[in-house]
Amino acid sequence: LMFLTPAPYVDASAANSFVRRSHRVVVSAAGIMTELLLAAFAVGVWLAVQPGVVRDAALATLLICSVSTLLFNGNPLLRMDGYYVLSDALDLPNLAARSNAWWTAWAYRLGRGEQSVHPATLAAGELKWLVMYSPASWLFRLGLLFALVTWLGGKSWLLGWTVALGLFGWMVLRGSSFFLKLSDGFSRLRATALAWGALAAFSLALALFVLPVPSIVVARGVVWPPEGAQVRAEMAGIVTQTPAVNGTVVQAGDILLTLSDPALSAERDKRVSQLAGLQAQQYLALMKDPVKAADIAEDIARSEAEIARAEEQLALLMVRSRSSGRLVLSSLDDLPGSHAARGAMLGYIVGADAANVRVVLDEQDILLVRNRIRTVEVRLADVPTQPMAGKVGNEVPAATRKLPSSALGERHGGNVLVDPGDKEGLRTLAPVFLLDVNIPGYIPDRIGGRAWVRFDLGYEPAGKQLLRRARQVLLHDFNPLGQS
Repeated sequence: LMFLTPAPYVDASAANSFVRRSHRVVVSAAGIMTELLLAAFAVGVWLAVQPGVVRDAALATLLICSVSTLLFNGNPLLRMDGYYVLSDALDLPNLAARSNAWWTAWAYRLGRGEQSVHPATLAAGELKWLVMYSPASWLFRLGLLFALVTWLGGKSWLLGWTVALGLFGWMVLRGSSFFLKLSDGFSRLRATALAWGALAAFSLALALFVLPVPSIVVARGVVWPPEGAQVRAEMAGIVTQTPAVNGTVVQAGDILLTLSDPALSAERDKRVSQLAGLQAQQYLALMKDPVKAADIAEDIARSEAEIARAEEQLALLMVRSRSSGRLVLSSLDDLPGSHAARGAMLGYIVGADAANVRVVLDEQDILLVRNRIRTVEVRLADVPTQPMAGKVGNEVPAATRKLPSSALGERHGGNVLVDPGDKEGLRTLAPVFLLDVNIPGYIPDRIGGRAWVRFDLGYEPAGKQLLRRARQVLLHDFNPLGQS
């Protein structure tokens, strides 16, 4: 089982009887090659079919047979096919066991004395593999266990805590057993070993909690037009006319789009008709009942105010330019006859104003950026080798669950988890914060392009940064009050 998922395998140990090393490698790699072949076939199916069950199945097959295969089955740091391919290719049988034995022997020699363990004879070129393999495998397994605990904690805080405590207890038992064996015959323990161990522990603590290192937050964003350059619908309506076209140079106040709202027009006409009736009633009441005429006058004033309000709303159906520059409308061919929601951005104007980058930050990062930011650096996806200095601009005052662009969602290559049921890919699963970063001197030529923003938070010891991230993970994934 890997992450509670069955991982079927085939016992190919009989291939050890092959004399030629290449034959053993081919047998060990047969499973990996088969899975990659299925992944290649799934790519063709995914590209050929329309969205639906078949395409979803092809995508799942592609991910399982590529990412999962290379991460687990093809990974030489785990005792699976990739490990045996590496062992046979380098002609290093029992690499994992021999590497563990070498490190154990080294620990015994350090703790008990040089003569307590006799080192095995090594072939030429073997030492570097024995030195590297065991620590690399141990670190990968530790990261895998951490990812497993975090994943389980995201599903259930109780299950996450149970597995975390169980793994911690298992590691304590294993470590205690090893150190008990190592300390057997403590009277022979060398003072130099204790001194070196204390020095190593002190150096590690000094490096983690005293030595300052750069503290940064890297976030993704999209190039965003300045507020005055955005073409937005101030009232919801149906696009009926597009007097201006893409590339047209417009001035502030020019009409760019014309919307219509039949319900609002009908309501205005109804109020006008009612006003005419009230005025007729008032004329008759002035001659017969002056008191009733005063009451009708109040109704007339109310109707006139409602008509004026309706006229203002109808005037807002004329989308006007708020700045001067070159007009760029999104999906110009699809705009006529489409419905524009209130506040929807229909395009933008490329003018003399500098561009912004709208950045998406989670709750943990926004607190750091607010309180400790020093400098900001922006790199655009089009020119990633050219860093530009940025300046923090406006911030949306509250958290939101709507992304400014679907390019920031995981569905389109971003890093923000979005709701699978949202067809537009804009609704996030967790609240996020939006922050604008100004790029002085940069005039946008492609709004919506991806960007990476690096916030420099100064210097802080690495241990404090790791503890803060660990505390955030615990509060987010292992908090019984934070999960339903």
